[in-house]
Amino acid sequence: MKPPPHRLEPRATISVLLRHRLIRCVLIAMWGVGMAIMVAPLPTLAWTAATMVAALVRMEIEQRRYGGAENRRFDAVFILISFVTCAFWAAAPLMIWFSGHPAAEAAAMLYLAAGWILFGTQLRAAPHAMALVTAPFTLAALILAADAFHTGGAGLATLAAIVVFAAAMIVQTGLSARVEREMALAHDDRRQLVAQLRLAVDSIDAVS
Repeated sequence: MKPPPHRLEPRATISVLLRHRLIRCVLIAMWGVGMAIMVAPLPTLAWTAATMVAALVRMEIEQRRYGGAENRRFDAVFILISFVTCAFWAAAPLMIWFSGHPAAEAAAMLYLAAGWILFGTQLRAAPHAMALVTAPFTLAALILAADAFHTGGAGLATLAAIVVFAAAMIVQTGLSARVEREMALAHDDRRQLVAQLRLAVDSIDAVS
C-alpha cells in the first residue's frame, strides 16, 4: 500500500518558496519596478541592488548556519540578519512617501502593508521574533504617521489608515500565534496516541 502523498502546510509552503534565491530576487525586482514609477532611477537601482545583496547574504548565512531556511531557529543570529534585511525592505515605503509623486501616499501604504505581511507571515509562530524583525517597518510606519500628522489634510487619512492597519496586524499576529500553539499541541497529542497504539499492538503480538 502506497503512503499518502506528503501535504505541505501553508507555513511550510511559504518557507519553501521564499528560500529560493530566484523567488526572493523576483520579489525585490518587482518592488523596484513599482518604485521606479515614483522614485528617481538612481535611488531605485541602489535600493534594488542593496536589497538583493542583503537577501543573498541572509540566505547564505541561513544555509551555512542552519542548513537552509527550513531548519532555521529563532536565535539571536537569525533575528539580527533578518532585522538587517528587513531594514532594506522598510526603506522602500519611506523613499516612495518622500518622493513627491501624487500617488506616493497610497503607494507607500501599500508597500508598508505588503512588507509587514511578507515578513510577519514567515514569523507568525514566534510573535516576539516577529516584533523584533519587523521593527524597521514599525519605525517606518511611525515616521509616515508623524509626517502625515504634521502635513494634515489628506495626510490625516493616511494616518488613520496606518492606525487601522496596525490594529489589524496586532490582532492577526495574536490569533496566528494561538493557532500555531494549538496546532503544535494537537500534533504532540497525535504523536503520543500513535506511540500508545503501537505499544498496544506490540503487546498483543507478544501475547499471541
